[in-house]
Amino acid sequence: MPATTPNPNKVDPKQNGNSGPLYVKCDLTPEQKASLKEWANDIENLDVIAWIDHVTDNGDVLSVKHIVGQDGYQASLTGMELSTTHKGKCLISRASTAWRAVVSLMYKDTCVLQGIWNVVDRMADLDL
Repeated sequence: MPATTPNPNKVDPKQNGNSGPLYVKCDLTPEQKASLKEWANDIENLDVIAWIDHVTDNGDVLSVKHIVGQDGYQASLTGMELSTTHKGKCLISRASTAWRAVVSLMYKDTCVLQGIWNVVDRMADLDL
């Protein structure tokens, strides 16, 4: 049966001014994409697993999903409430397989951004 009185502990986060995580812009250049391919061939699976263990220990959430309507996958790393380094920020990467999406995300985090996630105003990117 639906509640007739709103529960203050279940308030819509958007009403509190929280509209979700801020997205980190990290579009790879052609040179970085070539470097990613080489780097991905050299990286050991255990290194990727160790990175996953590290980022999740720091309070980030790793998510991997199939992109509906496309032949690919998306991996995202989101700094949640307990995140020690990326609270309120989200980094995304896409690839042809789930594993490649995670490896690409790791590359962006460790090699391109070197753990420092700067967010930009996405509205500034739009042509108005």
